[in-house]
Order: sequence, then structure tokens, then C-alpha cells
Amino acid sequence: DDALHFGDGGMEDAEDADIIVHEYGHALQYDQLPYWGEGEMEALGEGFGDYLAASRFAGVGSDPACIAEWDSISYAPGPPYCLRRVDRDRHYPDDMTGDPHIDGEIWSRALWDLRAALGARIADTLALESHFYLPSATSLADAARALFDADANVYDNAHLATMGEILVARGLLT
Repeated sequence: DDALHFGDGGMEDAEDADIIVHEYGHALQYDQLPYWGEGEMEALGEGFGDYLAASRFAGVGSDPACIAEWDSISYAPGPPYCLRRVDRDRHYPDDMTGDPHIDGEIWSRALWDLRAALGARIADTLALESHFYLPSATSLADAARALFDADANVYDNAHLATMGEILVARGLLT
């Protein structure tokens, strides 16, 4: 409905900047891909939203890989309080659970590793641009291949080796 929606989580979700940016990430994807939702797209969306929030606020706070510290303070064990993390050691397809939030940690970790290797600007650009190359009913492996299409289009294949190493390490490519 072209609106951002926030739940009430542990605290009011709209009071946590990570949640706001995460939800905005969903809006970006829905705008880029009107056929959003089939296959593993929900996991892709959750992972991208988490990555976008972590990337946006990486220079703020003591734990940049922790998402939604404020929102999760009333229900997460801690400190530190985290709704999710973008640095968990999850692999595709072995660690897929069917829960898009948990499965999304595979994608957010891959993007987080790209950010560490290539820098925020390049990783953010590749993540956003790759959405334009996703087929309907996308898998996380399709999303990994779309990063290569984005790199070819924007950076003339400048990051193939680095991206390949990271995506293989996450199980997204063989």
C-alpha cells in the first residue's frame, strides 16, 4: 500500500532507527521488484533490510553487527541486546530453517562480508543494483548471481574474485 508499517515489538518499533531503515529496505525492494515475494525472497528481504540498517549505522554504537538494540531491550537476552546480527556464521542451504528472519542472516552476512572487503559504498551499491537482476521466485543463490550482474553493469566486473570468495564461503555459490 506504499506505506511503511511498524509493529510494537519490545519497544515501539518506530523508535528504533535500525527498524526504520530495515523497513525502508523492504520498501526499496518492493519498488524495484513489483513481483516480490516468491521463492526465498522473504529471506532475501529480511537479510537486505538487516544489512541496510547495519551498514547505515556501522559507525554508531559499539556493536555495528547488532540490529535493533533499542527495540530488543525488553525481550532479548543481554547485554548486548540484538534482535538479529549480520555477522552470524550461517551457510546456504544447510542453515535454512524456513523462518525468513533467520534465513535472512545468511544473506545479511554475505553482504556484510562484501562491505568489509569492498567498502560500504561499493557493497551498498551492489546490493541495491542486484535487485534489478532478480528473477521472480528468487533463491538466495539467484541473489548471489545477481550481484555479479550488478558488478558487471556498475563496476565493469572489478570485484569478481572478492565476491566469488565471499559467496562461496557462505554456500551461495559453488
